[in-house]
Amino acid sequence: MNRPRYLAVVGIVGVPILIGLWFLFFAEDRDVDRRLLDSPPGTVSTGESTNLGPSSFNPASGDQQNSEVGKKDPQRTPHQVIPAAAETKEAIEQALQEFRNSTSPEHSRDILARLRARIRNSSDYGGSAVAIAEFLKTGEDSSTGLGFIVGTEGVMEDVPTLRTALLDLLPPLDPNLASKVSREIMDQGLDPDEYALGLRNVVWNDHQGRHAEELHQRFGAMLDRNDWLADPSGGFLEAFDVAVYLGTPEALDQVMSVVHLEDSDGQAATGGQWRAAFMALDRIILKNPSILATRFSDDPKLLDFAPNHRASVMSRLDITDPAQQQAFEDYLSLSEYGDGELDYFGELFPNGNYFFGHRLVSDHEVTPTIAQRQEMDRQMLGVVDQMLKGNSAMTGGARAALTKISERLTEYVSQDANTLPAAPPTSPAPPIDPSAGVGPAPTP
Repeated sequence: MNRPRYLAVVGIVGVPILIGLWFLFFAEDRDVDRRLLDSPPGTVSTGESTNLGPSSFNPASGDQQNSEVGKKDPQRTPHQVIPAAAETKEAIEQALQEFRNSTSPEHSRDILARLRARIRNSSDYGGSAVAIAEFLKTGEDSSTGLGFIVGTEGVMEDVPTLRTALLDLLPPLDPNLASKVSREIMDQGLDPDEYALGLRNVVWNDHQGRHAEELHQRFGAMLDRNDWLADPSGGFLEAFDVAVYLGTPEALDQVMSVVHLEDSDGQAATGGQWRAAFMALDRIILKNPSILATRFSDDPKLLDFAPNHRASVMSRLDITDPAQQQAFEDYLSLSEYGDGELDYFGELFPNGNYFFGHRLVSDHEVTPTIAQRQEMDRQMLGVVDQMLKGNSAMTGGARAALTKISERLTEYVSQDANTLPAAPPTSPAPPIDPSAGVGPAPTP
């Protein structure tokens, strides 16, 4: 007689208990989902770092197969990944319209800063990377009105277009997808600035040099583009740094092909492309002067360009190395020199000057201390003095140059290194102006 009343009581009491248990176990997930949907990307902590600055991604570490960058959190539910991609897509589309309406470089930099912040603070790197890749497939773009300015560790400071901004942002999100997208863009060959960043992105994934052959080929293909070479963009010029990164005889020959360019009147080219090539040539030799000795021995005509520039290149030789000493003597035994070439060489050798600035892919040269430089000069002086005493065939301008070198180095090594002034602080070199001529021979 009392069973129905008992069941009713159980139902009245049990249903609220079940509802309470449901909220106990599932309400937290619903709160997280709502926060991800309603909050700006990156403002909700999901237990992983959202710092995508240069220090959080080391390009030199190679392919990021095991990197946490770009991985999904295995504890996330599928609907937690979607908002990140949607947020990134929205950020890109908003930036596209804002760049098209930008009224000044300052305005564009503000737009760029907000775009970078939203993408770098994404709650899911992989989803954001896919959103970037999908947008790049559309071909849509907008100018920013800014230049192609390389910043710290090869990360861009200013970019000329929205697409180059996205190519710059992609590698820390998903390095392997960045390499894939970059190769597709380079295969299309539509824009030199995008091509330059494509090269950078492949270099950043170049684990133990396994992409060296591809990089040589793609760098050579860039130099074969006569339209880009005739009217070089900032990115095209900065991409010569890839040759410095490779540092091979093949890379040296590639940049030499540009150094030897002539204008329509048969005169040596003096535009921004020539300067970029000469800077790359100098830095390749500075990193490994034995390459110069070998190539000069194989083909002395390799350095048939402006006399002072040839003197500047040859001043990088380390004559404490027998092979490089032989190249040094061969240079001083040439039958012809340009006006003032040997005087300039005598004032410059051994050349211990360096270029400083932000590089697209290569590392800075390690500069010696004053004491180290003085010891190197002392060793060079010993070789020069031996040549003066033992090589009676070296006469005329060559002997005068050697004598000048000996006198200079004798003065340098006699000084107390502790009393010599330290090198002045350096600031990053300005980007290469595509329209600038070279002017006087640069002293690196």
